[in-house]
Amino acid sequence: MPISDYGELNATALIVPDVYVQIVPPQQLLVQGVPTNVIGMVGVGSWGPVNKAVTVGNMSDVARAFGPVTDRPHDLATDAAIATQQGANSFRMVRVSDGTDDKASVAGSRLGTFAAVVRLPGLSPERFDNIGGTGATFWQNVARAINEGDGFRAASQLVRATAGTAATAPTLNATYSLSGGSDGADDIDVSVLIGQDGLTRTGIYALRGSDASILHVCGLHDTTAWPAVAAFAKSESLLAVLAGPGGMSIENAATIRASVGLDDWRVWLLFGDHPYWLDSVNGRLRRVSPAAFAVGRTANLSPHISPLNKPIFGVVSSERVAATDSGSAYSRGELEALGGQSWDVLTTPSPRGEGWGVRFGRNASSDPSRRGVAYTRMTHFLARTIDRAFGAFVGEPVNRGLMPRVRASMNSLLAELERNGMLGNYEGAGPAFRVVCDMSNNTVETLGRGILRVDVQVRYAATVETLIVNLEGGQGVTITLAGDQ
Repeated sequence: MPISDYGELNATALIVPDVYVQIVPPQQLLVQGVPTNVIGMVGVGSWGPVNKAVTVGNMSDVARAFGPVTDRPHDLATDAAIATQQGANSFRMVRVSDGTDDKASVAGSRLGTFAAVVRLPGLSPERFDNIGGTGATFWQNVARAINEGDGFRAASQLVRATAGTAATAPTLNATYSLSGGSDGADDIDVSVLIGQDGLTRTGIYALRGSDASILHVCGLHDTTAWPAVAAFAKSESLLAVLAGPGGMSIENAATIRASVGLDDWRVWLLFGDHPYWLDSVNGRLRRVSPAAFAVGRTANLSPHISPLNKPIFGVVSSERVAATDSGSAYSRGELEALGGQSWDVLTTPSPRGEGWGVRFGRNASSDPSRRGVAYTRMTHFLARTIDRAFGAFVGEPVNRGLMPRVRASMNSLLAELERNGMLGNYEGAGPAFRVVCDMSNNTVETLGRGILRVDVQVRYAATVETLIVNLEGGQGVTITLAGDQ
């Protein structure tokens, strides 16, 4: 009885009488949404690979990969610590360098152990560290390290070692300190942070294809770099979070927006009122970028939920609050001016009450239908999910069952989102989505050219920005209840 996968059997050319079984896969594509909590972060570190996206999930990972929290501009560990305070737990981090970084070195091995060094003229020496043991065992360990590697470097490419019969091991007890290293973080400018695209990608371009959904460049407050960041965010379907320079005034906010000319729903602009944050590692209060708080808080939200009015943790004060005698840094008119110019801002109090929060939750678009950060994230979530999942239909034959399978798969994805409250299914407003993939939007000619068209309409869940309560009060008010209200 021949058994094969569906499609492998040529049913028109069967000669031998038999039972032919084809294993048919489920006809409806099961679609898994792409992650939306991954922060792509670019900055400096004390060590680690340069211009390579490294996956980390918590501060222990960050410390191992790039070093501790350090009080300096563009520090990866600092902004990661702030973001994790907001609930972020998934990063793709790219360390950049000014080119002066160098490895630290030490003349020796761990206390109580030895190093074996193989040198040949004209070639770089090979060093095998931390070799222990006594007597003949020591020399066997030396040979094993050279022939098999020591756990930190591979086996020698220069020699093969034989332990021999020696039984006397050298003795040495000394402590050595690493010295001579540099991290290349002192002279970082915009060109280093942005980097170069091409075969060798540096800076933000090292995040291509990294699954990041939110882009944050640590300490990037130079507005001349914003168009390049916006262009990269567009190419990778990212939400780029940018913050203005510290000490901004309400008056120069409009000037900065006009000079940059950025009107883009893929960019979220934070007003340059930099918060003060307690650095518990170094024991000091530091002024940091508001973008670090915003990216961490937003990454911890489902894509359909706006960061508007969501609490921000870890802010002690801000430049404007510290300069005023009251706890609030912004008047109603100042907030109206910022909102009208598509600036967002971290404020206290927020509509939910005391504490710090995101005041608008709006991106840098002037289009009212696309200005929400939730719009950006939901659009990218849907587009990237469809791109990744529905590629399975490319290469399939156009037959009677193809279009129903595409419709069923797309409807299943959107119905699941609706069940989870991620789409705008309002009372009496009709369906939250519609999928068309049939001969009403396809023709024999286009199908013959291998083009299958799918039209999808989706209504997102709206965000309550304004709550209007009509209060009628007084001794003469008459209240009538209808039904079981």
